[in-house]
Amino acid sequence: VEKSFHSTITAVSQLGRNPAHLALCTSPSDHFANAQLQVFDIQFDEETTAGVSTTKRTLEQLGFFDDPLMYVVSMQVLKNFICLGDIRNSMHFVNWREADNSLQLLARDRSRCDVMASGIMLDDGGG
Repeated sequence: VEKSFHSTITAVSQLGRNPAHLALCTSPSDHFANAQLQVFDIQFDEETTAGVSTTKRTLEQLGFFDDPLMYVVSMQVLKNFICLGDIRNSMHFVNWREADNSLQLLARDRSRCDVMASGIMLDDGGG
């Protein structure tokens, strides 16, 4: 897949149950003041030229989130939930809503602390 970005990609992960959905974070740049979380759909198109079949892959942007991210250094995904660790703006917890292709902020740590890693712990309730 070939795609040009105007900034550095800082985190990448598959998103949700659809293996063709890709979540990635980009750093701030000359084009964008904030870092962004972007969701893409990987599309596979079969092409046949002179009897040779090839698969062309393209990325179509489905949604984005940039409320106020500085520089995402860690991204953990569980189903449609995304935990972002921002190096200056602490933690963000976001939900990917596939029905309307939107990213919704569920929670944010309002304290300004430096985050180097993030994670998700799942409690299955079986004690």
